Amino acid sequence: MDESSEILAWSKLPEPGGTQYMENDLASENSVKVLFDHCQSQDAMILAKGWAYLFQEYGLVGLMHIDAKSGWMQQKDLGDWISEIVHQALVSGYHPIIDAFGDFDTLDSLFLLNDGNKLKVDWKEIYELKNELNV
Repeated sequence: MDESSEILAWSKLPEPGGTQYMENDLASENSVKVLFDHCQSQDAMILAKGWAYLFQEYGLVGLMHIDAKSGWMQQKDLGDWISEIVHQALVSGYHPIIDAFGDFDTLDSLFLLNDGNKLKVDWKEIYELKNELNV
């Protein structure tokens, strides 16, 4: 399957068929904003490969600007916002800090990598990423 034709996100809107987001759809900031709007109302989901694309294409600062237009995360503190967007990616199966796929154990804050290794998610370190951003 061609990577550009892989489904990266999905929204149930507009009904009845919904919207499948491929790479070319997520290349538009406005489309990402609409997707975030649908995620906010729990009408959409971003898959692990979708998060990988978004982080690689826009980075934290770009995603922050798009989310500011959408208001999905609604965090007043930058560190809390970073923690929330990383959490969304982790739950989907993508770890944006180490650029890896796997499964996230929310109870133990462990990211189970596809190669069998486990990585403890350091939320304090993620929160402190706010100090590295030039915003």
